[in-house]
Amino acid sequence: MILAHLKGEQADTSDYSANQITEAENCFLSYLAWAKGKDIKPNLVEQSLISEAYQFGGCLDFYGTINGELVLVDYKTGGIYDEAKIQTCAYRQLLIENEHPAPDKIIILGIPRTEDEKFQEVTFTKFDVGWKYFKNLRENYNLDKLLK
Repeated sequence: MILAHLKGEQADTSDYSANQITEAENCFLSYLAWAKGKDIKPNLVEQSLISEAYQFGGCLDFYGTINGELVLVDYKTGGIYDEAKIQTCAYRQLLIENEHPAPDKIIILGIPRTEDEKFQEVTFTKFDVGWKYFKNLRENYNLDKLLK
């Protein structure tokens, strides 16, 4: 629902259960509360990109400006883990490699599905650390394939 909203589209919920739709609506309302009063202008929404240099790809949730600042935003349900920081640093690299300006910061939003979950916002700027971590994981993946 959030991504459809950012694209100016209507979300298609026809394939989802009533419970899933309720949870999605809760997420969307939490997002709208967070977005209220912010000037949000998407450049890319739900955009798949690939890295030829590092042989990986990903699908970015949001890349654009919020209150005039260029940001990469990732939406998570079920909590925010350190892996999300690593993932979004890899997404930042995808933007750079695909000739988009590097974002000033990364925002990871933990969006609650139910009323007993809490909304979380993590702003992340340790791009070099996250990218180095991702490259190490990617190298380990390649080494693991060679061992098998």
